[in-house]
Amino acid sequence: RCDRRAAAVLGGPPAGPADFDTEFLDYILAVAVVDGTDEATLLQGLGLYEYAQLPGETGGNVSIAGHRNWVRNGQITDDVPFYYLDTLTDGDFLYLTDETHIYQYLWEKSYVVEPSDWSPIYCHGDSTLTLTTCTPIGVADHRLIIQARLIRILDNDGTFPYPAGSAEELEALSDAQPAPSAG
Repeated sequence: RCDRRAAAVLGGPPAGPADFDTEFLDYILAVAVVDGTDEATLLQGLGLYEYAQLPGETGGNVSIAGHRNWVRNGQITDDVPFYYLDTLTDGDFLYLTDETHIYQYLWEKSYVVEPSDWSPIYCHGDSTLTLTTCTPIGVADHRLIIQARLIRILDNDGTFPYPAGSAEELEALSDAQPAPSAG
């Protein structure tokens, strides 16, 4: 079993702001992640599962939940962070950031599970980002799972361009060593 650091690492008590943001290029920018996944917390934004590891923890599974749609005036809306999550594909990058680091992940797979299947958020021994949301849109009787592999940790000096993914960047990364621990 992987150990999780205390909630203080996230910057406060449960349902307080986490100290890292998500960057999913083209449609999510600087979305705060809060601690917890209950309905009240997810109404604030994305939520870190109770037993999730934090970015940079060696072999950890950073597991984050979020809503895929809202219903406003009887209409399904797309103004939530995970609405277009199913469009991620080969070569797409996802990012988590904190004050000192940028954690770059490479999309590996998307799949659907029953709501009672908690196995995607378990620690699997690899440095992974797992995103979960309800699916299909408007019905929400299953869970869409997105998993991405940590490929590198960078200093967050404000100059990183956050590429969405490219053949050139992927080629350069294919020769890279496994991502180091943030320490």
